[in-house]
Amino acid sequence: MRARLRQLRWATLAASVMAAPAASAQHSDSDLLLRRASERCRRGDVDGARALFDEIFSNDPSAHTLGEMALCEQRAGRWVEAETHLSDALEQPDDPWVRRHQGTLQQALADIRQHLGRLSIEGPPDGAELFVRDRRVGTFPMREPLRVVAGIVDVEVRAEGYRPWRRVVEILAGGATQQRVTLDAERPRESAATPHETVVCSEGFVLRNGLCYDPLAETQAAAQRGRPWRVMGFAGLGLAVASTALAIGLGVSANGDESDYLARCGGPSVSTQCVADRVNTQSSLDGQATVINIFWVVAGVSTVGAAVGFGLDAQRPRRVGRLGLSAAPAGLRVTW
Repeated sequence: MRARLRQLRWATLAASVMAAPAASAQHSDSDLLLRRASERCRRGDVDGARALFDEIFSNDPSAHTLGEMALCEQRAGRWVEAETHLSDALEQPDDPWVRRHQGTLQQALADIRQHLGRLSIEGPPDGAELFVRDRRVGTFPMREPLRVVAGIVDVEVRAEGYRPWRRVVEILAGGATQQRVTLDAERPRESAATPHETVVCSEGFVLRNGLCYDPLAETQAAAQRGRPWRVMGFAGLGLAVASTALAIGLGVSANGDESDYLARCGGPSVSTQCVADRVNTQSSLDGQATVINIFWVVAGVSTVGAAVGFGLDAQRPRRVGRLGLSAAPAGLRVTW
């Protein structure tokens, strides 16, 4: 019996001796990683430091880890997270690291709390979501006031079936801000037609958005829109008529001038005045002839353009109107 007890004591002692180096090694690794995380924080790589702190905490959830994490967050101005982690660290006063730095940690916590205030909101239905600075921070009901960085902040409350509530709120450092919220229910969307309204279309027509349409007429109407060839035809015809009229008018005027000259100077004896008038009259007749020829050319080109325009327009499909009646809530509807 005594020999068995001695064997048990030696086994326990051996296990203790073997476990001590392992614990010491783990503690040494944590200290090394904490120093690396703190160095990253001092260099400004707060996100990298925070990721390393989280890794350390998952393996060594000690007050030392929480405290170093909080001091890094304080340096970066992440006041809410810094207060939470530093408060958790100070709740372990027997931790050797906390005992050594008790005064510094308390001073750091006081400095952090100078940048924070409390926000209490009452009134929203259970399950409503609270957003501060466009960031979701919790749901209702609130069990305790929310810690918020002091200053002017945008606060929003969202709940299904209600209109969002938005306010700009001032959070006082070290103080408490209270808000009473009343959410307005959203109005149901009105349907385009009440259930008792029924529209029945004639045969060959289709119902669309409460109205009856003729698919064939719609296709033909699409073909009829903006008939440029017809416009070209009428424009060419009008220009041809105008040019022809001007050419004829100028021709009649030129014939009159020539007849007038012959009546005055067509005798056997020609006066000196007639000689001078002959030069002027011939020059005028030549100018009129040039203009008349231009008008005849324009008339010809316009006539060709009108013929082409009307010819191409004649090749487009013609619209065939269809008269129909359809039933509507207010009575009969005539469609064409």
